Amino acid sequence: MLFQGIGGLGGAMLPMILIFGVFYLLLIRPQQKKQRQLQATIAELKSTVSQQQKSFAQHEAQIQALASGLRNVSAQVEISKPTPKVVVNTP
Repeated sequence: MLFQGIGGLGGAMLPMILIFGVFYLLLIRPQQKKQRQLQATIAELKSTVSQQQKSFAQHEAQIQALASGLRNVSAQVEISKPTPKVVVNTP
């Protein structure tokens, strides 16, 4: 065996190295992959939120413009209304 020259230390180290390798393959590596996917999802969500905020701001500006136009039209309608006439009934 390769570690026989070291004595008992090599025999004790081999199982520890194998256990670490198994833990790496079964626990650490999948967790790292999951973490990378999570980071990619977070970045995608941030991009989506940013786009939605821009869209919201554009819609808000359009609403403000339409409200301003509605106020102008409403004021013109008020101005163009005929004044009420007083009718006196004579008996």
